[in-house]
Amino acid sequence: MIKEIRANARVSFKQITKTGDVFYTFEYGETREDEYDSKEKYEQDKALLWKQVNDEVEKQIIEVKQMYNKVD
Repeated sequence: MIKEIRANARVSFKQITKTGDVFYTFEYGETREDEYDSKEKYEQDKALLWKQVNDEVEKQIIEVKQMYNKVD
């Protein structure tokens, strides 16, 4: 029986600016603990976890891009 699942998402990219290149890395991870007594429950929770982790990384990227656009 599976009792814990963990998802990590990481994105790195280079931003070209007037003063030089800036490198960013965004990462987020989360662990869920539950008793996954069925494959269906596990697959559903895993899909939701991946969506949440990926959404959080995307949110971080958007925040930095908005901040950069205000400065540039």
